[in-house]
Order: sequence, then structure tokens, then C-alpha cells
Amino acid sequence: MKYLRWIAVFPCALLSSVLISGVFFYLQNFFYGDKGIGASIILECITSTLVGTVFIIIGIYIAPEHKDKTAKILFIVSCVLCAVLFVLNINLNQKLAAFYTIFTLLGSYYSYKMRNKKL
Repeated sequence: MKYLRWIAVFPCALLSSVLISGVFFYLQNFFYGDKGIGASIILECITSTLVGTVFIIIGIYIAPEHKDKTAKILFIVSCVLCAVLFVLNINLNQKLAAFYTIFTLLGSYYSYKMRNKKL
């Protein structure tokens, strides 16, 4: 049964990140609507930070053992994905989207460093 959990670590972590992003997108539209660019940027930064945080936390939670190594691997994957997205967004002249990848990386770093702490 452990091997099924190992197989599910990355897909579930990725899926949970996508779901949290979608949930916050709809909550943002429901509660704030069109309040201006300032509120939108702040909420997008918060959402991006949560995406990185949830990616690591869910991966650690699903992993049956070696949680520190799993956190390190997921953090490295997160760094690579953020670097690719940053370069891609810069090349597509989407500087604000590239800026948000920095917050995703900060969220990943935070959850990687706090992996052994009890909340």
C-alpha cells in the first residue's frame, strides 16, 4: 500500500496547488469583484504564496516515510518549475506573472523550512 502513496505524492501535490489557486480565484471574484488593481495584485501574491506552500505540505502529508527527503525533492521541483515559468513569462512579456512566481517560490521555501514545526 505504501507504493500507491509514493505514486500519489507528486500528482496530489500538483492537483492540490491547482485547486487552491482555483478556489482563491473564485473567492477573490466573489468577495472583491473589481476593486482595482491594488487589491488584485495583493490577492494574487497571497494566492501564489499559498500555491507554493500547499504543494510542499500536501506532498509531505501524503508521503508514507522519508518526509524530509520528500520535502527537499518537492522544493527542488518547485524551484525548477518556478524558474521555467519565470523565464517563460518574461519571454512572453508577462512581467506581472513572472513576479508572482517569486511568491510561489517564497511559499515553497517557507513550507520547506517549517516542515518539522507543529502549527
